[in-house]
Amino acid sequence: MSRARLNVGSWGKIRTRKVQDNPRRYEASGRVRVTTSRVDQIKAIAETEAAAVAAFKTEANTRVSFAAADELSPNTTVSELVQMMINQLRTGVALNPVRPQTVDQYETVLTVLSGQTRGGKYPTIGGLPLRQVTKQQVRRWLRDVSVISPATGKRCKAVAKRAFDLAIDEGVDLWGGNPAEKAPLKRAEKRPPKALTPADITVLRERVRSWQTPRKRTDLLGIVDMLIATGMRPGELFALRWEDVDLVAQPATVTVAGTTVELKGRRADGKGVRRQPFGKTDAAYRTLALPKWEAVQLTERRVSAASEYVFPNEDGGLLNIRNVGTRWRQARGEEYEGVTLYDFRRTVATILARGVSDAAAASQLGHGDVAVTHHHYIERATDAGDYTGVLEGLAP
Repeated sequence: MSRARLNVGSWGKIRTRKVQDNPRRYEASGRVRVTTSRVDQIKAIAETEAAAVAAFKTEANTRVSFAAADELSPNTTVSELVQMMINQLRTGVALNPVRPQTVDQYETVLTVLSGQTRGGKYPTIGGLPLRQVTKQQVRRWLRDVSVISPATGKRCKAVAKRAFDLAIDEGVDLWGGNPAEKAPLKRAEKRPPKALTPADITVLRERVRSWQTPRKRTDLLGIVDMLIATGMRPGELFALRWEDVDLVAQPATVTVAGTTVELKGRRADGKGVRRQPFGKTDAAYRTLALPKWEAVQLTERRVSAASEYVFPNEDGGLLNIRNVGTRWRQARGEEYEGVTLYDFRRTVATILARGVSDAAAASQLGHGDVAVTHHHYIERATDAGDYTGVLEGLAP
């Protein structure tokens, strides 16, 4: 039986063994297809089996990235170009790297280019060689994708811009500039910030309390209360460790020093839900004072804590934000359909803006730009203007 043909950028079975003359070191070996016409045999040695496999994958990705750049030509297809760009990001050789979770999102564009999503409803230019691609085609493709899904269109544009920049940098400039640069997109409908009322919060708390049973290991009520007390991002809350909490201080504080991310792949390979030791923005690293009622709840929780995380999963590890979101939707009920865990964040922002200032709300939420808080998190009534000079004439 013949070997299955590898796709460019993929490897076959990785074999591991102890190095004969040094039993404390391991060797990982296998083959990787670096171009359509070239397959390399690779070996990597490290102190542990897992480290050897990781070193093999790093070397494989590096070879694919450099070989692909050498092969880039007017005959390269758009999908192949995007794959080359992603390989560069994976291996860290790109000039402007992005976070691993962002690369995972970029990779989903390959399914759009292949027409494999939404039953093939997305238009595609993935199979076209670069020599046949025009600036008008790229812009039309991005526009049409954004009409179906503004979010997908926005992601496709970001990926296309990086990919065509790569082509131009490697000498394949057939368009007199990046064809995706100024492509117009349909924007998603803006959802005005909506804060929950005290009555809403009371009802939602009771619904969560009713949903919570001893058999449901996720402390959803505790999570909701902490979001109400701090306005933290859910990912920040799930990454919160007891070492980040100071219950002795007056008032008690928590320091937001990380967030959770979910990387595509197996947990054994270091993927899945992981704690990222920095936040979404530079301003995300902050210390928040706790209201007394939440400090009391955390003090009670600390007594029985068996995990380094304040809100762990049932195994003591990190909660998956998607799983918590599912449980939240079960608990909130149809009346509050559309209310997400992020709405508690908007509520905190609105209360602080009204009671203190927009700047105070931005600081609490971890925004470096007050305008972001102002436009996307604070619920405001429309200012109708001052017409009292006219209305005075209606006095009885």
